[in-house]
Amino acid sequence: MDKKKKSKADKVILTIVLLIVLGAAGFGGYWFVDNSKYVAADNAKVSADILNVSPKVAGKVAEVKVIQGAKVKKGDVLLTLESDQIQIQLNQAEAALEAAKGQLAKAAGGARAQEVAGAQAMVDQAQAALSGAKTGKTNLQNSLNDAQKKYNDLVSQLDNFKNPSTGNPDAAYAIGQLDAAKAKGALSDAQYTAKAEAINQLFSAKSQLEAQISQLKGQISAADSQISASKANVDAANSKLSLTNAGASDKDIAILEQQVKVSQANYDLVKLNLDNTQVKAPMDGTVVQVNVLVGDNAAPSVGAVSIADMSKLLVSGEVAEKDISKVKEGQTVKLTLDAFKGISFEGKVKQIGATTSSALNTSGINLSTSSKTSQVIPVKFDIDAQGKDVKPGMSVTAKIAVK
Repeated sequence: MDKKKKSKADKVILTIVLLIVLGAAGFGGYWFVDNSKYVAADNAKVSADILNVSPKVAGKVAEVKVIQGAKVKKGDVLLTLESDQIQIQLNQAEAALEAAKGQLAKAAGGARAQEVAGAQAMVDQAQAALSGAKTGKTNLQNSLNDAQKKYNDLVSQLDNFKNPSTGNPDAAYAIGQLDAAKAKGALSDAQYTAKAEAINQLFSAKSQLEAQISQLKGQISAADSQISASKANVDAANSKLSLTNAGASDKDIAILEQQVKVSQANYDLVKLNLDNTQVKAPMDGTVVQVNVLVGDNAAPSVGAVSIADMSKLLVSGEVAEKDISKVKEGQTVKLTLDAFKGISFEGKVKQIGATTSSALNTSGINLSTSSKTSQVIPVKFDIDAQGKDVKPGMSVTAKIAVK
């Protein structure tokens, strides 16, 4: 009886095993057939057009008007720079322009004693403004010289902390030397802390002096512009005085007309500089990074705010060269993101690279080897985000329907 039961149980177990094996084989066959309809794109990630916005003029940040994640429209103000000095220059340029226009308007008239006195007063005022501008530049130059001397003295102190690999002072290298000395027992904890703080203070002072020197140079450049404008005002005032005393000839009128043009150009330039203290969004988008704080020195060479066009998200991936012949623009792509479990997104093949990813290497490094290496082709896809909060940089699994 026991033998019969055992035999029956063995048959049941064998039947179950056979069903599992056959089922697995059937699923494997289905998987093979199913995946033969698709080509995978590896290393796929969401990307977007990102624009780094920089100010067109150098200056200190007065206000940051956006935060990361903010939606902006083209023309929205992202941040403002301090503009007091430029506003003063604009007022002076406007006054000079009005004066030049007034001189031109009155050039054809005769001179009265009151007009002569007024013309002389304008000369005196212009000369005083020029003297003030020169004094201001001298003070700025003295401040720059002092800052430069302090900087040079500080750099000589930092010679002790040069990194042999670069030949330049390096805070990380200096701290590393302290760490090594402490590890050998050459420094106590208190000595290590004191020396580390001293090193950090020296390198912090270096950065502050570099920023101060850069700002002073910018102020001196602005002072030079102010001196040039003041000289033009003096010349204009002297011309008016001469014309007032002698009357205007056709040649004098032509000179005055030219002075109006010069004054207008100077005004337009200063006005443009003032407008550029407002850094505006060049396109609609989303702020993905803010790189400056109030009080920072901003410059045209450094991106202050990064904006992404989230309305035109793409997925960038790579297709193996053995499969690339199957891929065509416009084919449907099934996209799944790690951030959205259980959700599939649909896309289309938008662009197929004209060469392999390795051929696009611009680092100057030769990537070729003596052995044959499998290559990949860069491919881009549109993605219908369906209102989901898809972000650039997210990982994507991409399957291209090729049949």
